[in-house]
Amino acid sequence: MKKQFFTTLLVLFIAIAAFSQEKYTIRGKLTDVDKATKVFLYYYANGKYIRDSTTISKGEFILSGLISAPIKVTLELNFPKEGIPDFRDNQELFLDKGLIEVNGKKLSNALIKGGKTQSEYLILKSRLKHIEDEVAANTRQIVALKEPRSEQAISEWYIKLHELKKKMSPIEEGFIREFNDSYVSLDLVESRISNPSGLASLYPLLSDSLKNTERGKRMGDRLAGAKRTDVGQQAIDFTRTTIDGKRLSLSDLKGNYVLLDFWGSWCGPCRASFPHLKEVYSKYKDQGFTIVGIAHERGTPEAGKKRWKAALEEEGLPWLQVMNDDESVSQFNIVDAYGLSGFPTLVLLDKEGKIIARYLGANENSLDEKLKEIYGK
Repeated sequence: MKKQFFTTLLVLFIAIAAFSQEKYTIRGKLTDVDKATKVFLYYYANGKYIRDSTTISKGEFILSGLISAPIKVTLELNFPKEGIPDFRDNQELFLDKGLIEVNGKKLSNALIKGGKTQSEYLILKSRLKHIEDEVAANTRQIVALKEPRSEQAISEWYIKLHELKKKMSPIEEGFIREFNDSYVSLDLVESRISNPSGLASLYPLLSDSLKNTERGKRMGDRLAGAKRTDVGQQAIDFTRTTIDGKRLSLSDLKGNYVLLDFWGSWCGPCRASFPHLKEVYSKYKDQGFTIVGIAHERGTPEAGKKRWKAALEEEGLPWLQVMNDDESVSQFNIVDAYGLSGFPTLVLLDKEGKIIARYLGANENSLDEKLKEIYGK
């Protein structure tokens, strides 16, 4: 009887999950694609990288699948080796239920229509077109320069790119205000997640229905976590097991200046920052300073633990090391609690456990200046 009950429950659960998803179909016709090649669709959702593909035949293709909500994806052509162009032929769009039509010579300049969200996205693109054209022109200029490109040319390109991106911000904010119930707006706000102040100003503009989606709730949690762990706040205590198998609570380290280093074995910039952190640790470790590495690994806890241990063996880090996803401790997610928006993130605590600095990225100069301010050298 019990077995029948649980079987019925499982079937019901699967039926509900399937019912919550809706079908999309992408039908494309590209007149300049005259040979068989593949078109790829890819996106990132719920912590997973999702990819689909099909072969284009006589310039036509069809892709279909299920989605639970509108989501931004990329379509990209994969040319045969003998015909690789010097650009990527791709375009972003919003998947929505129903039919989406792609028509044009190439994928990069095709007109993509279908669904309410894609229609809203086309409105945003039309408002940003003059700036996007400038971005493309500047990019073509830097690509056209002969190798090796001078540092000055690259620096000037980055500065110009930054200026153009800044011009986009008020246009995007205006769009969010006008279309506050659009998944395009949700995507725009989510793109500011690495900038807590930008997220804090835009998140309240979203409709309640968007805030109550999975992505909306996640952003709200991140924002709340960032506020709880901003400079001037008391650090949230946590307990984990160190790489040496010892139980460690953050509160055990009171009386020391503590640098929390949020990293992951998969994170290139995190690992590139270790040589500098080793210098910092060596310089101040005998003056009441320590570092706690908090590794945020992907995949299953078992696989993550293996990668974590392998990375620590490779890097030879001499300070305390714990894992965020620690099965030996039943406690909250530290990354979420601290409202992290990217890796590496450094959080510096004073002797009383109060947060006195927070850096997204390695920020070597800023960290050095802060420690000189504390220790006088």
